[in-house]
Amino acid sequence: MKPFSVHPIVKEGFSLAARHDGDVVFVKIIGNGDMETPMTLGVYLKKVHTEALRLQAHSVIVECDELYFMSSACVKCLVTWIDGIVKLDPTERYKVNFKANPNLPWQRRSFEALRRFAPALVHIDSDSAPRTLAAPQSGTMPQTSSAGGAGAVASSSSSPPAARRKP
Repeated sequence: MKPFSVHPIVKEGFSLAARHDGDVVFVKIIGNGDMETPMTLGVYLKKVHTEALRLQAHSVIVECDELYFMSSACVKCLVTWIDGIVKLDPTERYKVNFKANPNLPWQRRSFEALRRFAPALVHIDSDSAPRTLAAPQSGTMPQTSSAGGAGAVASSSSSPPAARRKP
């Protein structure tokens, strides 16, 4: 059998690596998927797809614990990839499991949209990365803030919630 033939891609601030073990293909995405990376990501996912089919993989695990940003164009590449799996004969389909970083809320939202697009194929595991934020006290959840960028968490203060809101 031909060896696994998807080679890593390393660019400044972004890298992709894939490997397989038995009937599982692993894809590791690291860095920031900005506006310059969609073509790279799209081509890479096509190669992963071809190899997953050739190897008759049961699943592809996408490790995103070090993926800090992904543009909407990159998310569209994931949609296109998953749509290609959906269009396969059911006997050829493989599952996609996103190992999300629980400290990056944008991942949970984006990957949840992908899961809803193909609920029978897409699974999200957000417990794969260690939590670095302090656990909320008194049963409260941290407030997210769009002012601090994707995945920012508003700092806690002793002022009441109304005083922390934007006008």
